[in-house]
Amino acid sequence: LVGPATNATTMVVVARELGRRCLLIYVASIVAVALACGLLTDLLLAPAGGVLAADHSGCHERTPGHWLPGLVLTGLILNGMRRRFVPRGTVATDMPPGPLTGTSP
Repeated sequence: LVGPATNATTMVVVARELGRRCLLIYVASIVAVALACGLLTDLLLAPAGGVLAADHSGCHERTPGHWLPGLVLTGLILNGMRRRFVPRGTVATDMPPGPLTGTSP
């Protein structure tokens, strides 16, 4: 239940309607309940031998490009952060001459 409770739309609505303070309380309570449920599950499974075992070995085979989706996602996230936080027109050529740009003053 944590996944649907923490989707972006829910977060935006809670922040807009109730404020950021309520959003922080909302997220903190979701985290606390998720951790408590996990610990309770561990306590209930302890007498039965600890953990439930499942055979998912076929789902985790490495393929030649298994790292590519992660690399693409990382690039998209970094590009989004750059577009949001770096002012337009800020590139290395706009920097004053010096050791960082490789030119002498």
